[in-house]
Amino acid sequence: MRSICFLALLLLPPAVLAEAFRFDWPVPAAVGVRATVDKDGSVSTAHYRIALARAGKDELALTFDDFRLLEVDGRDAAALATELAPLTALTATLPALRLSGEGVFLGTSDPAAAVEQTLQLLPPDMPQATRERIAKTLHSPAMLELMQQKSGELWNAWVGAWNGLEIAPGNTLHGQMPVTVLGRELTRHVSIEHLGEAVGFPGSMRLRMTTVVEGPEVLALVGGLVGQVAGKDGLPQAFDSARSHNVTEIVTRPSDLVPRYVETVSEVVLRDGEGRAHTRRDSKEFWFEW
Repeated sequence: MRSICFLALLLLPPAVLAEAFRFDWPVPAAVGVRATVDKDGSVSTAHYRIALARAGKDELALTFDDFRLLEVDGRDAAALATELAPLTALTATLPALRLSGEGVFLGTSDPAAAVEQTLQLLPPDMPQATRERIAKTLHSPAMLELMQQKSGELWNAWVGAWNGLEIAPGNTLHGQMPVTVLGRELTRHVSIEHLGEAVGFPGSMRLRMTTVVEGPEVLALVGGLVGQVAGKDGLPQAFDSARSHNVTEIVTRPSDLVPRYVETVSEVVLRDGEGRAHTRRDSKEFWFEW
């Protein structure tokens, strides 16, 4: 009987072991990034460089430089240099990310200084009224906080969401994650899937994270952001509900979370008093040139 039981165990499929994903980028490191952004059908492509370096005993700094806008809606950005100058200035001075030695996002380095650097890149012949309006918007508390939030979301998509994850290929994890945005407490419903080894990238795995936030708190959040930035008190009363749905896919190595490719798709749906949906869909792709 014992030998039969032993034989049965041998015939069972091997257990699929969980893989551990841990941040361990080389330091220092410099990597080219090609990014494509699609905002409601308007598509732009840019190239920039990120550099990781030590910034003290227990802290790292991730900086962005050499920003070049390549295409906008299929047109060569070089031919639109004057028209796109304000956009280029706004995107070319991303603040440095502050990271712990373990890859935890700590915030950005002096966002107000990054705003001043952005303003210096605006065209010298820009009307003064336009310049002052841009300066007021960028220095607003809501915009500075939004800058921190967006920087955190970027790092979260590249590394933060996967750092410390333990999951076996083919498995899915489900949970809830509290998050504070612009002073409001939200609950995100999160699922993470291990999609197996990435074709064409030996040693790298495909992961997918889906997050959903819905309910009156989402509507209050969107309304609060509009109010702080635009000086108005919330959204029009016609909107009754809001839902945010985000999907992030990544090709990365478990041993160090060095990413090769990241895609994020974000969809926000607002419904008015008559049940009509107003949808905004944004997507971003990042290719890393290690």
